[in-house]
Amino acid sequence: MSDIRDQVAVRIFGREYHLTRDPDKTVDHIREVAALVDEKMLLIAQEHGAQSGFHSALLAGLDLIDELFRLRDEYDSAQSDISGRTSRLSESLGRSLEGGSIERASADTGVAGDRSSQPISNPADSSHSPGSSDADRR
Repeated sequence: MSDIRDQVAVRIFGREYHLTRDPDKTVDHIREVAALVDEKMLLIAQEHGAQSGFHSALLAGLDLIDELFRLRDEYDSAQSDISGRTSRLSESLGRSLEGGSIERASADTGVAGDRSSQPISNPADSSHSPGSSDADRR
């Protein structure tokens, strides 16, 4: 039998209920859930005229489950988007690191491919040979 300390009093749709609290749920959590159910039931009753408590509870439950499904779909979509972006970023990072390793290996062996030690040429000066000086061009 449950201890009185495990009971939480809540008011839903004008009626008081004493709910047994699971050990992993706080009193505030139980009251927050009950307040949401009460809010939905009152909203449903206002939108659909005077309905019985059962009818309002049924429609509120359907509305809450519909909202849950919509949020779950949004969550799944966001998770999929994050997974795709993470995968693309990981692949890009892997290619960048792999390319850096090749350039470092080329520099160590003296094999062409590392352009960091080569001078940058101006495309407008492409008619001149790379070794010519300003005096040679005049």
